[in-house]
Amino acid sequence: MRTITKIFAMMLISICATSLTSCLGDNDDNIESNFYTKEEAASIFKTLNGNYTGKLYAEYISSSFDAKAERDSVMNMQVRVTANDSVAHLMMPVKLLANAISGNEKVKEAIAESEAQPLNFQLFLMKSSSSDYYVFLPLPQSSFKFNIFYDGETHEVEFTFASNTIFGYSTIYAQGQYEKSSNELSFIFLPYQMVLDKKTTLTLKTCPMIYKGTKL
Repeated sequence: MRTITKIFAMMLISICATSLTSCLGDNDDNIESNFYTKEEAASIFKTLNGNYTGKLYAEYISSSFDAKAERDSVMNMQVRVTANDSVAHLMMPVKLLANAISGNEKVKEAIAESEAQPLNFQLFLMKSSSSDYYVFLPLPQSSFKFNIFYDGETHEVEFTFASNTIFGYSTIYAQGQYEKSSNELSFIFLPYQMVLDKKTTLTLKTCPMIYKGTKL
């Protein structure tokens, strides 16, 4: 878990845990207090609006506590946030997903050789305990599917994502932030499983993906 902690530490420090957990309470006033008004959100998205360049990390976590996590990354990753629909757009380098697949080498190799695919996230703002950051939940806007080719045939793969995942005694959440002073956008998303040809489901290794980029 040390490698995960190093990557996540700077990002998670600004996210207020009580903002996430208090949503589970019964008090409607507490729930509403965690979210911005429509007008406030529109103003924030005007700040977030724009293009970012940075790095996308992938951490492949073994089920063994003694094993060291493997890591991969892609440099010069571009993300575009559009204020009118509150969406983050990126071209997902699907080769990062390949290392999360086990038990089907042909599918793994075919995905590793595939081109980047468009992946969009709807950003839901939540209030933070810190005035230095804007905090949000990145939720995939639609199913993420594309075609791969092996054994002389075309096959469809579809990936789904989780809102959180548990590893040992820790829970990793899909979440993100915008740091006002540095104009840095960071977010975590969690590939969960893959369906091959709409019938065969493969559970992926725990593999949080972390994007960190600066506004251009």
